[in-house]
Amino acid sequence: MNKDINIVLNGADAAAASFDVADGVVSIDGYSFPWKKIQKASKTVSAAEVPAELTVDVTGSVAGDEYFFYLTQSIDGEIKQQRISVLGQSTDQLTSDAIVAAIETIAGAGGGSLLKASADNAGGTVTLVTIDSDAGYPLISISNASSGVLTLATVTPGEAAVNAGADLLARGIADSFDSDLPASGTTYTLYDWSLKLPKGKGGFNGQTDDQDVSLKLFVQEGQAGTAALVTEVDNVLAGLNPGGTGSDELLGQD
Repeated sequence: MNKDINIVLNGADAAAASFDVADGVVSIDGYSFPWKKIQKASKTVSAAEVPAELTVDVTGSVAGDEYFFYLTQSIDGEIKQQRISVLGQSTDQLTSDAIVAAIETIAGAGGGSLLKASADNAGGTVTLVTIDSDAGYPLISISNASSGVLTLATVTPGEAAVNAGADLLARGIADSFDSDLPASGTTYTLYDWSLKLPKGKGGFNGQTDDQDVSLKLFVQEGQAGTAALVTEVDNVLAGLNPGGTGSDELLGQD
């Protein structure tokens, strides 16, 4: 079975010289395959993480009644849910301090299964709480308030970083040929190619057949040659030759 392929282009390798198409053959950093074997391809540029910011509005309470809502967060690839519960002291005395304290107690209790978030009294008011995701854990939501006393709103929905070098490292991404690793602190443009490539002789009668192979090309952004390389690959994805003119090279007619 063919293994999926990763190619990581860092520094000087993130340049147009690492990519070429000639006579119907695509070459990427020394690895080649027929252009006609491309089934589909996609491009994903990097994006910075967007922290989540949630609000809880306290409008009043009844002494002794329990008020609660749920925080759901993606933590290290797992979905965790925490119930935030406070008791009403008297009418209009369900203060934001109580909710802040409940959230901070859970978040500060330690362990990867608990909240990665912080809370404070927005603007110092007694009726509004803001909940902010910790760095690296922006996927958090708020739901299922127990009553109309608690009004829930999402001010800023969190978004995970896209193609951050540190995240790619954590996923175990490495170049399949020279073992180059993504660089932490940098970002990457990803080209994801779906190819149909031969797996060699196999089967009961020794026939050669094709199977799906995923080729992921990670191009380090912000390098001297990145713009030229990206332009060439984009042209090929658009059905043009790397120079952006006709498709003769792709069809092997030049």
